[in-house]
Amino acid sequence: MEYTDRFEKEILTRTLNIWDNYSGPFEETLFLNLCVGLLIIPKESLYNQLPTEEVSISNWDIDPSWITCEKKNDKTVKTTIRHIRNAIAHNGIAFIGQNGVITCIEIEDKDISRQTSFTMRLDISNFKDFVLKVARLALTFL
Repeated sequence: MEYTDRFEKEILTRTLNIWDNYSGPFEETLFLNLCVGLLIIPKESLYNQLPTEEVSISNWDIDPSWITCEKKNDKTVKTTIRHIRNAIAHNGIAFIGQNGVITCIEIEDKDISRQTSFTMRLDISNFKDFVLKVARLALTFL
């Protein structure tokens, strides 16, 4: 298959299509892998257009109280996306389960001196909803 001249839009559209049509085992593992197309590429391509409002349950499926910022208390959507991207890229993600089922995800970002700068623990469904909202918003910019 060929890509159009807008690589970011193709990757995002195709990755959403994979997710929307998937039904099978290892759903959380697949979703974390799909975050490259759903979150990381949009973050890198559209960083200046990402929302600067604070995260909220009503708009973004993330309660600000789930986030701990060690330095600057910045709980905006834009900054949260950056920290999630860093955590994925630098192995700062942990799944937490109960009775063999993944229920939560813990995200930890560290600064250049390897000190924790951001942590967030949330239900896996809230994480998926947040990432999918970011991806669908990114499509409107492309």
